[in-house]
Amino acid sequence: MKLTSILAKVSKRTWAVVAMAMAVVVVPAGLLAWGPDRPTYTMARPADHITFNSITDATDYGDERNFVTISEDGKTYSDDITVKNGKEYTVRIYVHNNAASNLKLVAKDVIAKLNVPTQTASRIQIDGYVNSSNAQPTSVWDQAVFHGANDSPFKLNFVAGSAYYKNGKGQFTLGDSVVGTGAKLGYDKMDGKIPGCFEYSGVVYLKVKASTADFTVDKTVRKTGTTGFAKNATVNPGDKVDYQLYFKNTGGITQTTVSMKDMLPAGTTYVPGTSYVHDDQGTRQVADGITAGGMTMGSYSPNGDAYVKFTAQVAANDKLEKCGTNILINKVSATTAESGTKTDT
Repeated sequence: MKLTSILAKVSKRTWAVVAMAMAVVVVPAGLLAWGPDRPTYTMARPADHITFNSITDATDYGDERNFVTISEDGKTYSDDITVKNGKEYTVRIYVHNNAASNLKLVAKDVIAKLNVPTQTASRIQIDGYVNSSNAQPTSVWDQAVFHGANDSPFKLNFVAGSAYYKNGKGQFTLGDSVVGTGAKLGYDKMDGKIPGCFEYSGVVYLKVKASTADFTVDKTVRKTGTTGFAKNATVNPGDKVDYQLYFKNTGGITQTTVSMKDMLPAGTTYVPGTSYVHDDQGTRQVADGITAGGMTMGSYSPNGDAYVKFTAQVAANDKLEKCGTNILINKVSATTAESGTKTDT
């Protein structure tokens, strides 16, 4: 039985799309994204012994050595993908004992496992394995890669309870051990035994969730004594203005070593003793320095935020740059260890 008919039993509509995606998955052997380097076989000449994922022209799949792929929509699969915060991605591990069917060779102790790194990085490689105690080689592996948008850092987490195995006999739930020590596979039951031939092949599916690092910084102003902050305010020479800086962690991982600095324009001066911070711990006065060396804010969990408010005074009329209307542009920068620096005016 061909792979298309195997998965069509489970969902004809879904498999029609998935099969099309499988057919275009091609990675040059020179890149060696898989391992170990091993003998390969074809549809016309399958293996004379038990070996996994080594046929290079599998119907509706192509090169089986490329057996770990990723999908955002569950339809189109690829070897690499750029992540979005909070998005779940399907990882697929294709499994096929390439022994010719007439040999009736049964692979034993077959397990699939996936390594999902836990560190935060701008590029995360996952490695999938198919192991069998009587296969040659006993373990084959392939990899796929997640990327952060614009090389921004992110982390991946396995979605517990999402793993299952689908073959010609149906769908079987797999334990969370598939990420780690591995989960046992099979044909009509998950007993670790898979005979040779396409009829007995199958696919492991599981999900991982991406959490990216990102934040926003916003700067607003008002004339002192009025209410409501805005992006612009009209004042007279000698007036005081309140500046408000706002930081929010909009990503899915903690932002650390957060700092903010305000750059006052010529024609304004900081009023000492007017800096306040408001966050989940309430409102409190803080030391001067936001317009000098800047202010260290600490760390902020996802959705964590903070306001910084201080007062500045506009110069007297004869101290301003020109007669008539003067446009004084203020700028704030925020920096984190994970996402670098952003500014607002």
